[in-house]
Amino acid sequence: MIFFFIAIAIIASSVVAAIKHDSDAPRGSAADATLPAVVVAKRMQVHGGEHAYTSYYATFEFEDNSRREIGLNGARYGILAEGDRGMLTLNGGRFVSFVRSGDRFSAEDPANAVHVCRACGATYRGRVCEYCDTPWTAER
Repeated sequence: MIFFFIAIAIIASSVVAAIKHDSDAPRGSAADATLPAVVVAKRMQVHGGEHAYTSYYATFEFEDNSRREIGLNGARYGILAEGDRGMLTLNGGRFVSFVRSGDRFSAEDPANAVHVCRACGATYRGRVCEYCDTPWTAER
């Protein structure tokens, strides 16, 4: 019987912690902010032992010389290089996109713009996500 109460307490505390974590930086509640920025550093951190996972981070520097480290998924991390200059878009402090300035691909043509896949979250160029084959659509 005591095992049952301990199990319920552990599950309840996990649910409360997850809700608190999501409420600290709510998704979709803040307007997108687009700022000129430079990628000044990238790092990754491996967690765990037998079931390890990797977290990816990039540090951006803004026009006022302030810096901010932002967590990314692996696909977004992979397309950034230190020294890249461009426009960083954030939503509630979370990474949305980074479009390099002086990119040899024109963003005027949707086929050459950088898109974030609605199905898998990967970033890609072109009309179809190269990771899950989801076609690009213009509506938001």
